[in-house]
Parts: sequence; C-alpha cells; structure tokens
Amino acid sequence: MKVQLAWPKQRKFDFISAEGPVQVENRPNKVVVRAARSNISDRRKAFFIRHLAAEGFIPDAYQRFSELRADSSLPVQWLIDREWLQPHITLREKAPRQVLWTILVGWMLWLAVMLPVLLRLR
Repeated sequence: MKVQLAWPKQRKFDFISAEGPVQVENRPNKVVVRAARSNISDRRKAFFIRHLAAEGFIPDAYQRFSELRADSSLPVQWLIDREWLQPHITLREKAPRQVLWTILVGWMLWLAVMLPVLLRLR
C-alpha cells in the first residue's frame, strides 16, 4: 500500500531565542525559508533544516542537509524578508471602522438602557 505524504505548504515558527520568527514554504523543488532578521548562523540554519525534516514539515531528504551552499544538491533558499510580518493592508483599513462601529453600538445600547432611567427622573 502506497502512502501519499503531504507536507504543509507554509508554516510560521517563532524561535524562543533571539533569532525571531521564521516562515518555511514548501515548493515543488525547493524549500524557501523567510527570516525577519539575518542574525542566524549557517550552522544554526542547517540544524533548523534538518530538524524540520525530522519533524515532518519538509521532505525527509533534507535530514542529511549539512550546508547552505549554492552547489548543494538540496535546494534551500534562505531569505531575509520582513514583508510577511506586516498585517495585510485591508486589515489595517478595516480596524478603525470596526472600532468606531463597536463604540457607536455600545453607546447606543447604553443610551437604550439609560433612557428609561433618565425619563423617570423627570
């Protein structure tokens, strides 16, 4: 019986140490790793790739990965990119409207509850 393995296409990892968040993308013939900062050593990068393969996030062939060189038989692309950390532009546009709508609805509910009390005081 043949088993079809499916690796996640994209996964975000938050390092506990000072390296910062990392996003791993599985593409058909390579693995792309996007980091927010360039403070990760080559040794730590290779260890991270082997760890991802051992845990099943990327194909098992990467378990023997040793270096991030251009002539490596296993294509791994390590990018320093902060774009994926930014919230989507539509979320930035929607947030103020949602806050104002919440305040307006809250004020109207308060008024609906307080109106009978205010009318009794007359």
